[in-house]
Amino acid sequence: MAWAVLSLLQFILVQVLVRTNDGGRKAVREYIVINDELRDNLSGMPHAEWGHHIDAIIRQEKRRIRDQILEMYIRNEVDRREAILFIPPGELRS
Repeated sequence: MAWAVLSLLQFILVQVLVRTNDGGRKAVREYIVINDELRDNLSGMPHAEWGHHIDAIIRQEKRRIRDQILEMYIRNEVDRREAILFIPPGELRS
């Protein structure tokens, strides 16, 4: 079943709306495109390892939601209360 799903997947996307300091909201997305190279890599490993492999790619490329919100926090686009909804407090710089 997992192999059949892999052949159909084109991308995985997660989106959250983050409150910004200017009173608006910004869509922050974490995604990965399932291209032929990634599909080949995944098909060569047990499907139980797929999530870890995909997470490692997103982490390495700094495309995680928490990475993007940390950058927004550093640029003072979001306040601490909003940032800690997505980032553990110990990882936030004061």
